Amino acid sequence: MTTINGLSLLHSMPSLVPSFPRTYPIQRPFKLRCSGGEDSAFTSTISPSMVGGESISGGTHSSTEDCVIVGGGISGLCIAQALTNKHRDVAHNVIVTEARDRVGGSITTVEKDGYLWEEGPNSFQPSDVMLSLADDLVLGDPNAPRFVLWDGKLRPIPSKPTDLPFSDLMSTGGKLRAGLGDLGIRPPPPTVAADALVKFCYPPVAVVSISYPKEAIRTECLIDCELKGFGQVHPLSQGVETLGTIYSSSLFQNRAPAGRILLLNFIGGATNPGILSKTESELVEAVDRDLRRMLINPNAKDPLALGVRVWPQAIPQFLVGHFDILDAAKFALKDCGLQGLFLGGNCASGVALGRCVEGAYEIAAEMVLGHNKRIPTKGEEKEGFGLLLLREQELEDCPDMGKMGVVEEENDDECSSATFFVKVYMEGIPIGRKLDLLAHDCYQDLIRTLDLMFNTTIIWAEVDCGYNLEQCHVLTYEDKEGDWLMVGDVPWEMFLSAVRRLKITRVEI
Repeated sequence: MTTINGLSLLHSMPSLVPSFPRTYPIQRPFKLRCSGGEDSAFTSTISPSMVGGESISGGTHSSTEDCVIVGGGISGLCIAQALTNKHRDVAHNVIVTEARDRVGGSITTVEKDGYLWEEGPNSFQPSDVMLSLADDLVLGDPNAPRFVLWDGKLRPIPSKPTDLPFSDLMSTGGKLRAGLGDLGIRPPPPTVAADALVKFCYPPVAVVSISYPKEAIRTECLIDCELKGFGQVHPLSQGVETLGTIYSSSLFQNRAPAGRILLLNFIGGATNPGILSKTESELVEAVDRDLRRMLINPNAKDPLALGVRVWPQAIPQFLVGHFDILDAAKFALKDCGLQGLFLGGNCASGVALGRCVEGAYEIAAEMVLGHNKRIPTKGEEKEGFGLLLLREQELEDCPDMGKMGVVEEENDDECSSATFFVKVYMEGIPIGRKLDLLAHDCYQDLIRTLDLMFNTTIIWAEVDCGYNLEQCHVLTYEDKEGDWLMVGDVPWEMFLSAVRRLKITRVEI
């Protein structure tokens, strides 16, 4: 059993996983348990039960916790961090379990012979949640150009929508079709959610880290005599096997010795699962062969192969029907009475590192909201609750449930008298969420819920301005006339009769 006060134990070297600022300590650390392999001295049995205490007897270790988080990747660690830091009054005992001998999931940093590289995520977009999680992390240049291989030439990718009409990457007809989106036939929802979850597609991807001398770069690929930019992507139609390349030593400092460049290359994917049968040297040869077609001089020396990491199940593919499968699994858990079991990770929130962190904070908020709205069973008032596997009392055993704020299921076709769902959007997050206003009695209740849901401090019309406004958001609403107003400008009952949707925006100073 290991108790940690932050996430900095993942790597002793610079990594994408941050150490939390000292001004933001975790006052109640969570527990971390990793598998010791087949030679472990004891086996572990952990359950989110109401019975406290731990016991070790006969080589078997059993423990009970308020919340058990299965998986020590970035999502699981951020859920634990949010529960212990933001919601410590709800989750007193939190444990993270990991099947492997290390935490961090696919986040893997390697340092060798003067090189430093990532074999998983390399960067992230600086959203509000990510910046609050790691405001002291050194970021790469967000304006570094990206390139795409097209017709045998590396072409810059438009950095903003207004640049698209002037790019030669697409024909005129292609530019007109770009806004139509992808069309497809939605398959019927799965009948058994448990079987459906295994249908998620996780194709293999290999990360090949190699180095060349700077003079190996083609002259036409240099900007001011340097290799500049984020990297390049290779469409399948261009006849190369490599998916793309990141210019790691150009993106971050101190990634390669002087006079050398470090390139991280990705090969495999849904159209090339055969990489699993190739050796490391064969993967290096395939990458080197592709790079000599567009970036590296054909007569350059052989690359220095630093490392090859093959991920048998890499990035989940969000194919048509993906969210139908996910929703079916969630409904199946609810039908089985497992309201305290939550599904998370990159298949639920998105594959980007920032979306995993945002999704983790959302799950933590859902756990707290679910706890605040549920009715405790006998004896639970003093003993706590299991966040991931709650012991829920049957509805027929709780005749007064409707009087205690339990929300009925949403009906998209008509407005139930017991619910009033509106959409809530947050600036910087493209996907909105739905919220039942009738589950709240006043503005204070609404703000408290949104604070938990979006992991931020929200101000409104009646709040005293005693906060650091740079770290706050303001809650606004659209009324039936289409005007946007600040929440709290009218009495609560009048607000309910006028609101159409909510939006959380940054405070303009």
